[in-house]
Amino acid sequence: MSSRIANCPNCGGQVEFRAGTSLITVCPYCSSMVARRGDDLGELEITGQVAPLMDLGSPLSLGLAGRMGRLGFSLIGRAQLDWGNGPWNEWYASFDDGSWGWIAEAQGKVYLTRPTEADDLPRFHQARVGLRFSVPGATLVVTERRKARLVAAEGELPFLAVPGSSYGYVDAEGGDGAFATIDYGDGDDTPTLFLGKEAQYRDLFGPGIMAERQAGKAQGEALNCPNCAAPVELRSPDTAQRLTCSSCDALLDCERGSKLEVLEVARQKRLQPVIPLGTKGQLRGREVTVYGVLVRSVHVEGVRYPWEEYLLKDEGDGAFRWLVIAEGHYSFVSPVSAGEVNERETSASCRGRSFRFFQGGTARVDALAGEFYWKVARNELAGTADYVSPPLMLSKEENDEEVVWSLGEYLSLEEVQVGLRLKNKLPKPRGIAPHQPNPTELAPVAKLGLILSVIFLLVGGVLWLAADKALVLNHSHTITETGNSTSVFNRGQQFITEPFELPRKSNLEIRLTALGIQSFLFLDGGLVATDRSEAIPFGARAEVVEKGVRKVYLGEVPAGTYVIRASPEWTGPPPTGLTLEVRRNVFRPTHLVLVLVLLWAFPLLLVFQRMSFEKQRWANAG
Repeated sequence: MSSRIANCPNCGGQVEFRAGTSLITVCPYCSSMVARRGDDLGELEITGQVAPLMDLGSPLSLGLAGRMGRLGFSLIGRAQLDWGNGPWNEWYASFDDGSWGWIAEAQGKVYLTRPTEADDLPRFHQARVGLRFSVPGATLVVTERRKARLVAAEGELPFLAVPGSSYGYVDAEGGDGAFATIDYGDGDDTPTLFLGKEAQYRDLFGPGIMAERQAGKAQGEALNCPNCAAPVELRSPDTAQRLTCSSCDALLDCERGSKLEVLEVARQKRLQPVIPLGTKGQLRGREVTVYGVLVRSVHVEGVRYPWEEYLLKDEGDGAFRWLVIAEGHYSFVSPVSAGEVNERETSASCRGRSFRFFQGGTARVDALAGEFYWKVARNELAGTADYVSPPLMLSKEENDEEVVWSLGEYLSLEEVQVGLRLKNKLPKPRGIAPHQPNPTELAPVAKLGLILSVIFLLVGGVLWLAADKALVLNHSHTITETGNSTSVFNRGQQFITEPFELPRKSNLEIRLTALGIQSFLFLDGGLVATDRSEAIPFGARAEVVEKGVRKVYLGEVPAGTYVIRASPEWTGPPPTGLTLEVRRNVFRPTHLVLVLVLLWAFPLLLVFQRMSFEKQRWANAG
């Protein structure tokens, strides 16, 4: 990279243009922004003077070298931009192949983007939050639309700039970490797309930079509240934007580090979080520290529904997450890229999983304590929408300028209590949470039921094949009245069939067929063993509606010689006769059906329990 040196028109000090793409360089002596016209360094002009840079705790610095894959680059400039919620760094990177790009730092994240040709980009007034559009190689969703002001700079910049000038921009996210910024300049410029990805410091600058960052990171800084003079502590001076005083509950602006400013003194009862600020522990394998807590609420039909959100800092990667407590239910919440979410009218999908819309509303910040990485304020409002797929809940928060998606995972009370090593008892769950796992597990029981059903069906098939259903008796009888009828029943003469043999123990099927029946015929019978005079009673009733046929079964009849002794009874005109057929070793499918019904009674009970749980869950949906 060849550099060109000139003299600052304001102070005469040397200024340097290292990259051919640089249009501005900041004089290191007088902080003037020196602009060049074309390639002629003899025509330099001052566009203004920049304010001092704010220390944002960045591990990056001018001249730092890095790599994007095999392509090297170096940081040759920095712009600090602010849309009113605290500044962030945009580092100007010059690549070894003569190209350039931006490395942006914001809220503990880092993004690398490079200028990319794209047609039909949405204009600034069209780029509403949530708009989905396509560029070469990616489909993007607008997540932020604002105007930012250039507040400070150092080194070189690839655009003509005036200190304090405002620029319209749009941030968009896509799948697989894709990230883009559309730069609209002062509103009249043609949109410029910068496309890239969210990255890790160690991937761009090597693992050593993270060790240096941890070693040089500011420790908790002791300060005094400007409202009551009580001591306050900044646990993360490099990221904190808002802080509350634990003594007077004043909301403080800590954007300028040790110079705290009072923004508001609360007129409400001081917040007493159930999880003390500063608590350290482990949740889902991550070492976390509690930095702050918000109490938020929504109002539905005049009823207030509050919950608590605890801001956690991951001590491993420095990212921020949340522990949400609502009605004694606990969720571990992490941010998710809007590009990974496909939202529909009543559902959404994310990372290959479908979610069902549960409820939406307008959430308000009622109270807060601790420190926060953004400029939070009491009574701050945001539109919300929750989608559930237990044990996960996909949540959206949005306003006219920004949309944020997060993914919450349900935690048990015991996991939070033990993981954060809390001495005080946490609130117990009340009711059913939107994404609470259903305690009734059907899959294992259904799997066992299917296995047993297959076994029983196979056994039933074997028994059916083994059953010969041999005919051992076929007896016809002509009915003769006895004359001792009653006002209701007519009786026939008792009869005895011819004997039949059962060579082994067997069940019997007795088939009664009534001939010439007008109403019904009842046969009061008994199976009599000829050598023991023992009778096994049975009864059979045949009706016209059944076409005069009825079967009865006798089980486990011992081997031997038997006769049937029976007396017929009927109403109305006498039947002309009846026949009895007896078959042995008969397979009865009703037994198998009964076994299967009993087998599936418990799973069906679990189905009703599961349905009852889901009914209670969705009773709270709106």
